[in-house]
Amino acid sequence: MKFLLVLLACAALASSYEFRERQDAYERSVSSQVTEFIEGIRKQMPCGFPGLGLGPLSPAHLTHREIALNSDALALAGEVDDFILYGLDDFDFVVKVNVVFSRITFNFHWHKVYFDTQYKMDMSTGNRVKMGRNGGAKLAIEDLKVVGSAKYSIIGKLRLKEFKVSATIGDVNSEIENLSKIKIVNKKLNEIIEEWILLAVNENTSEMEELSNNFVVPFVNNQIGDATLADLIAMIAGGGGDGGSGGEQEECVPPALREL
Repeated sequence: MKFLLVLLACAALASSYEFRERQDAYERSVSSQVTEFIEGIRKQMPCGFPGLGLGPLSPAHLTHREIALNSDALALAGEVDDFILYGLDDFDFVVKVNVVFSRITFNFHWHKVYFDTQYKMDMSTGNRVKMGRNGGAKLAIEDLKVVGSAKYSIIGKLRLKEFKVSATIGDVNSEIENLSKIKIVNKKLNEIIEEWILLAVNENTSEMEELSNNFVVPFVNNQIGDATLADLIAMIAGGGGDGGSGGEQEECVPPALREL
């Protein structure tokens, strides 16, 4: 009897091990497919995603945009011209898929993301300081790390159930002209901007997770609508929206900069 129990235990253990081995192999295969999919997105970024209504993203170009910001401490009203954002495709990443729990974990690392633009801005701080400024502006963020997880459901309709993400920044370099007519003061104001961005991001990781989940989940599910997983892959991977035809995707040849 004891021999039979041991035999059954060994058989169950072996079956469990074999099942786990098959499951691990399948999850590695799925994770590899997701990795290839993201690699495809990165390669497509210089050409944009017409199927999603997006122009080139690396670099991304915005000809003109008006800006307005009002808070208790600061009010801004103005515009930016010839805004160019570089580096969105300069990232490393690791993505793992847990098929059993329908969960994806991800870790992205952007080496350097930076923009260059011309600005015109009217600023006021409370009722004490009012001033108008204009000139060139450059700002670079280095070692941007974004980590998080997503839970999904593919039973019935495709749905995002949970999305949590947080970010940290290694360094910020701000070079905004004419914040002050005095050079040393202008340099100090840029240093304050750098410090503020670092603190705002690095000291609020838990708040980011809550905000991202509350905003991203309903937004994504609304965008998905009745689309299937295959429909979404076709729109994104196909660039122009023809990815579902079964043909080989054309290589991205970056066009001249155009407005998003």
